[in-house]
Amino acid sequence: MATCQKINQLRCVFGATIGGTSLTAQRNFARRITDLLPSPPPKGAQTTLGDRLSQWWQLPDFKAFQTEVTQRFKADIPLRQRNDWEALFTQEKTRIHQLSANIAATERSINSIVYALFGLSPAEIALIEQSVK
Repeated sequence: MATCQKINQLRCVFGATIGGTSLTAQRNFARRITDLLPSPPPKGAQTTLGDRLSQWWQLPDFKAFQTEVTQRFKADIPLRQRNDWEALFTQEKTRIHQLSANIAATERSINSIVYALFGLSPAEIALIEQSVK
């Protein structure tokens, strides 16, 4: 029982640390996006991010991000800032995907340890894995 508690504690601490880092990166970049909104906003411009820009890291590339900004804010990213925004977008998106991959790998490691502690068979593991998808 003490081992299971330690594993759960490890899962919580690690998940909170890396998950929190990923969430912070997502939010920090989202806050910067609103800097692209001209002042005063053009007629018809939205002043909030909306769903796609709120989840900017899921956009396929910078061109899609730039299109979303243009559609949402009715203004393009200024030419002199475009390279900086593209570099920041790429860097932060890569960072978030790396953190997400680290979380997934750690979850798999923790699961393997738990399965071994309980002496689960491959069939039992497959049943558990299927039920949590």
